[in-house]
Parts: sequence; structure tokens; C-alpha cells
Amino acid sequence: MLITGEHRIALDGVNTFNLTNPHTVIFGIGVSFLFIADIGFDSAIPPSRLILASSGGDYTT
Repeated sequence: MLITGEHRIALDGVNTFNLTNPHTVIFGIGVSFLFIADIGFDSAIPPSRLILASSGGDYTT
């Protein structure tokens, strides 16, 4: 499946999926993110942003 276009700004059918039934988590759930603070020491920094970069989980089916 070839995925093109911008999918970082909003949720859509390419960057989300639904689990039809509950799943038991085995080892854990991980989330990675980037946080940019709105303060700077030597230069101006744009407004604060929290970007969710990825997530995943180990679960049984």
C-alpha cells in the first residue's frame, strides 16, 4: 500500500486504526514525543508545541 500526502496535522484513516475488541497489554505501551519550550536563552523560540511522534504497544490478540 502506497501512502502519500500530509497525515501529521489531523487524524484520518491512514494514521489511525481501531481495535475491534479489547486486547491485553503484555509488556507495555510506549509513546515518543518532542516538546519545544516557549523560552530561550540566546534567541527567540516559537510558541510551545508538543508533537506526538509515535506510539505502540505489545498486546495479545
